[in-house]
Amino acid sequence: MGKKTNNKGQHGKEEKKKLRPADDIINRLRWDSTIATSDVIVGYEDRFIGIQERGFDDFNWVDDLGSLSHLEVAIPRHRIVYFKYRGIEIWNRLNRVDRVFGSGTSDQKLESTVETIDAITSGSEEDVEED
Repeated sequence: MGKKTNNKGQHGKEEKKKLRPADDIINRLRWDSTIATSDVIVGYEDRFIGIQERGFDDFNWVDDLGSLSHLEVAIPRHRIVYFKYRGIEIWNRLNRVDRVFGSGTSDQKLESTVETIDAITSGSEEDVEED
């Protein structure tokens, strides 16, 4: 039998696994060839409109937003709510879901996440082609 781990802290309360920040997700998506950033959508909080979605590649991901021109698209990292890959959430700050590093409420990591989503979406594409 496998050894069970106790997630209780010193006061007997259930400890939450720390969620990796959006900055870590951005860097992983930018530099890991496992995932095509052209298939990633960023959900972010607009102060006036609410949650908006835009393609990952539409953003300029520099650290210093003040150095960008008014023509470039960038957002502060704390406004990012979620990332989706091919329409399926892979990270969500509000729900504490992280299928990139396996932090928060999820143990799934990027490689298996991409494999699973690719299998799901390729199956649905085949269904569309058959019609």
